[in-house]
Amino acid sequence: MRLSNALEGQRRLFLALWPEESARRQMAKRAAQVAGRRAVRDANLHLTLVFLGATTSEQLAAYEAALADVTIPTLELTLDHYGYWPQSRILWLGLSYTPP
Repeated sequence: MRLSNALEGQRRLFLALWPEESARRQMAKRAAQVAGRRAVRDANLHLTLVFLGATTSEQLAAYEAALADVTIPTLELTLDHYGYWPQSRILWLGLSYTPP
């Protein structure tokens, strides 16, 4: 399949947190219980913070420069909500409380 001219040379990007391996295993186990199957490898499970969308190489360079010195402290989050987007076949986990 060929990308449209508007998307050539662009990537769909997002910023995410990557949980520790034990947390990803628990997430995968819970997803399998809810969905009845395991569709995503544990290593690919993440917590999306923001979807950046179609990104040019120039935008990517600007994002990389802006984020180069960002550090995230260890967080403990409780994933206590879930839902399913049937059109994209995505089972998601979410937070009812976002720490400051």
